[in-house]
Order: sequence, then C-alpha cells, then structure tokens
Amino acid sequence: VFSVNAQDTLYLSHNKMLQMTLSQNLQIQSNELKFKLAKASFYKSIGKTLPTLGIGMKGYELSGFTQSTTGEFVDVNKNNEWSGKSFRLSWDLSELLFNSVAEKQGVKAAFYNKEVTNIDEKIKVFSNYYRFIA
Repeated sequence: VFSVNAQDTLYLSHNKMLQMTLSQNLQIQSNELKFKLAKASFYKSIGKTLPTLGIGMKGYELSGFTQSTTGEFVDVNKNNEWSGKSFRLSWDLSELLFNSVAEKQGVKAAFYNKEVTNIDEKIKVFSNYYRFIA
C-alpha cells in the first residue's frame, strides 16, 4: 500500500485511515458482496413470479370403441375433431407471496449483519490506529 523510505515521514490522518479501511479491508468488502448477493437473490425470486405464456397448436379428436352395459363394443368415431391455436397462461403466486417475502427478509438480515460487522471492523482498525500513534 505504501512505498516509504526510511527517512520519510508518513502522515496518517483519521480521514485517511477511514478511507483506507473502507477500500482495503477484506472483511468489509466481503460483507458488501454478501449484501449484494442477497439483493440479487431477492430480484431473482421476483423474476420467478412473472406469468408464463405458452403459444402453440392443439389438436383434439375422439375415436375408438367403448363397451356398452350389455357387453357389446360400440364404435364412437365421430366427426368431432378440432384443431387450432392454443394459448396457455400460468401464474404461480406462491413464489410472490412466500418466497419473495422470505428473500426480502434475507436482504434485511444481510444489511443489518453487514452494518454490524463493518462497525466491528472499523472499531478494530481505529483501536489499532490509536495504539499505533500513542
């Protein structure tokens, strides 16, 4: 981080220490990434709640034999064939109601965990800073 010769004096201010803590502390960076991952998981769960649309062709026909109550087989081939366009729309609201709510709570938990551990890391850094300058 620093390139200092033996005769140089390195001035380390409180503001510089705070800036270095945020940019170079791996624990703080890890906490930020975990929070971003929780937010991405929440947005992914919202994306799963979008409706699914299916478009295609469908054919329907009744043909074959059936057995009557007397035991005889009766031909049921009729002119009842149908074919045409088919549209299907399905929407699973359980993803929206339950899973996305759970993910939202996970985002809140990750945020508070990030804040707490970042404060702990800053306390460690500044206590070492004041020990160093004392």
